[in-house]
Amino acid sequence: MIARPLSGAPDAGLRSQQCTKLVYTKIMRNVTFSADEELIDKARLRARVEKKTLNAVFREWLQRYAGNSTAAAEYEQ
Repeated sequence: MIARPLSGAPDAGLRSQQCTKLVYTKIMRNVTFSADEELIDKARLRARVEKKTLNAVFREWLQRYAGNSTAAAEYEQ
């Protein structure tokens, strides 16, 4: 959800200002990883092309890695 100022709001002239509201239905834990800066930049670009965030791509990968993916079940159906 992107919130934009109303036309009568004091900061209405700041049209480039965007606010994002994230809602999680599960408890999320923050994790910090170290990786090559160039590799992270390339991953961010690829995620952007896929219209995703790097966090979303990482969560998808983590779910598959942990074995919680339904891909095998979906394939068998």
